[in-house]
Amino acid sequence: MPDGRPPRPAEAATLHIAMIGTTAPSHIYPSLALIAELVRRGHRVTYAVGESLASLVEPTGARVVPFESLLPAGRGVLAGRSGCGDARVPR
Repeated sequence: MPDGRPPRPAEAATLHIAMIGTTAPSHIYPSLALIAELVRRGHRVTYAVGESLASLVEPTGARVVPFESLLPAGRGVLAGRSGCGDARVPR
């Protein structure tokens, strides 16, 4: 294959993978590359995440299922910040 990976066997099934994330960027960011790679490989990925972080997951190509978070609003993402000093969450 052009990307250096061996071809997948013809009988290899695609999977439906469910990911459930908490509404905190530090819990979401580490999974994004893996989720994007699974989608790229043809797997169906559904990612349940708090509404305020849905825009972080959408670019992976996964189907996003937003939910209302029970985490208190205030400092951090729910206030428009990343939780890392004054850095803004990319939009």
